[in-house]
Amino acid sequence: MTTREIVVVSGKGGTGKTTVTASLVALLAGQGLFCDADVDAPNLELLLGPTPLRDDPFHGMPVALVDPDACVSGGLCARECRFSAVAMVEGKAVVDSDACEGCGLCVHRCPVRAIRLTDVVKGRLLESRTPYGPLFHGRLFPGAANSGKLVQQIKDNARSRAREETLPWIIVDGPPGIGCPALSAMSGADLVLIVTEASRSAQSDLRRLVETARPFRHPLAVVLNKAGLAPDEEDNLRRFCAETDLPLLGTIPFDRAIAAAQAEKIPPLERIREPLEAIFRNVVRLLDRNPERG
Repeated sequence: MTTREIVVVSGKGGTGKTTVTASLVALLAGQGLFCDADVDAPNLELLLGPTPLRDDPFHGMPVALVDPDACVSGGLCARECRFSAVAMVEGKAVVDSDACEGCGLCVHRCPVRAIRLTDVVKGRLLESRTPYGPLFHGRLFPGAANSGKLVQQIKDNARSRAREETLPWIIVDGPPGIGCPALSAMSGADLVLIVTEASRSAQSDLRRLVETARPFRHPLAVVLNKAGLAPDEEDNLRRFCAETDLPLLGTIPFDRAIAAAQAEKIPPLERIREPLEAIFRNVVRLLDRNPERG
């Protein structure tokens, strides 16, 4: 059985990306597994009621560590560090671990080998059980780097489990925007599903996301959330999708009951079941037309 991976993203926060993801998760209960790849601000778990199963440390890129007893105060490391991560304090080299990129130049340049690279825990790799299936997620510590690496590890874990259990679907709640974690989340996807809304800011960010993703040859499609609030902007969105050959797979109407369901910490599937089922049928048709990607 082929496992198909759908990554749900958005050009900006607040479009309803996680709402759509959680509802897809509920629709596909028992047929797949799920990832929260928004490691800087994970919130898919708020709607899925997870029970923790695993909690492992995530090590980002290694950082430099100075042995003060071996340091002879030459200062070469501080002078040559391009990231200004090494400073001389009271005659000894000191490394700012938040600024260090782990390039290792200082290690190689230190004449007395007083510096080495060491692993530092930058976050957590998590696995949980939910009423809908396994959830793979993680948390990056505040201010920590390497979010793209953490996202990739989460997805690798999910893909390995999907192969072991021959599951047909992986649904990924990606981070908003066009940064490194978003690109990492989209990597290798069978379909990138962009959730947007009928506003000028959302459509501006949609354009940036499409321009960023297309050079990587990601297959893209769009879902319009909160439909019915701005007909003129919806017409603009439809024109943009037609002009850029971007499939618009369906719309989800604005409904205050969706927010009420979220407040109850449950996926609002029952409020949007009909449009979501139509969207999912269009997803399957789109993937079936491109079997080499599925």
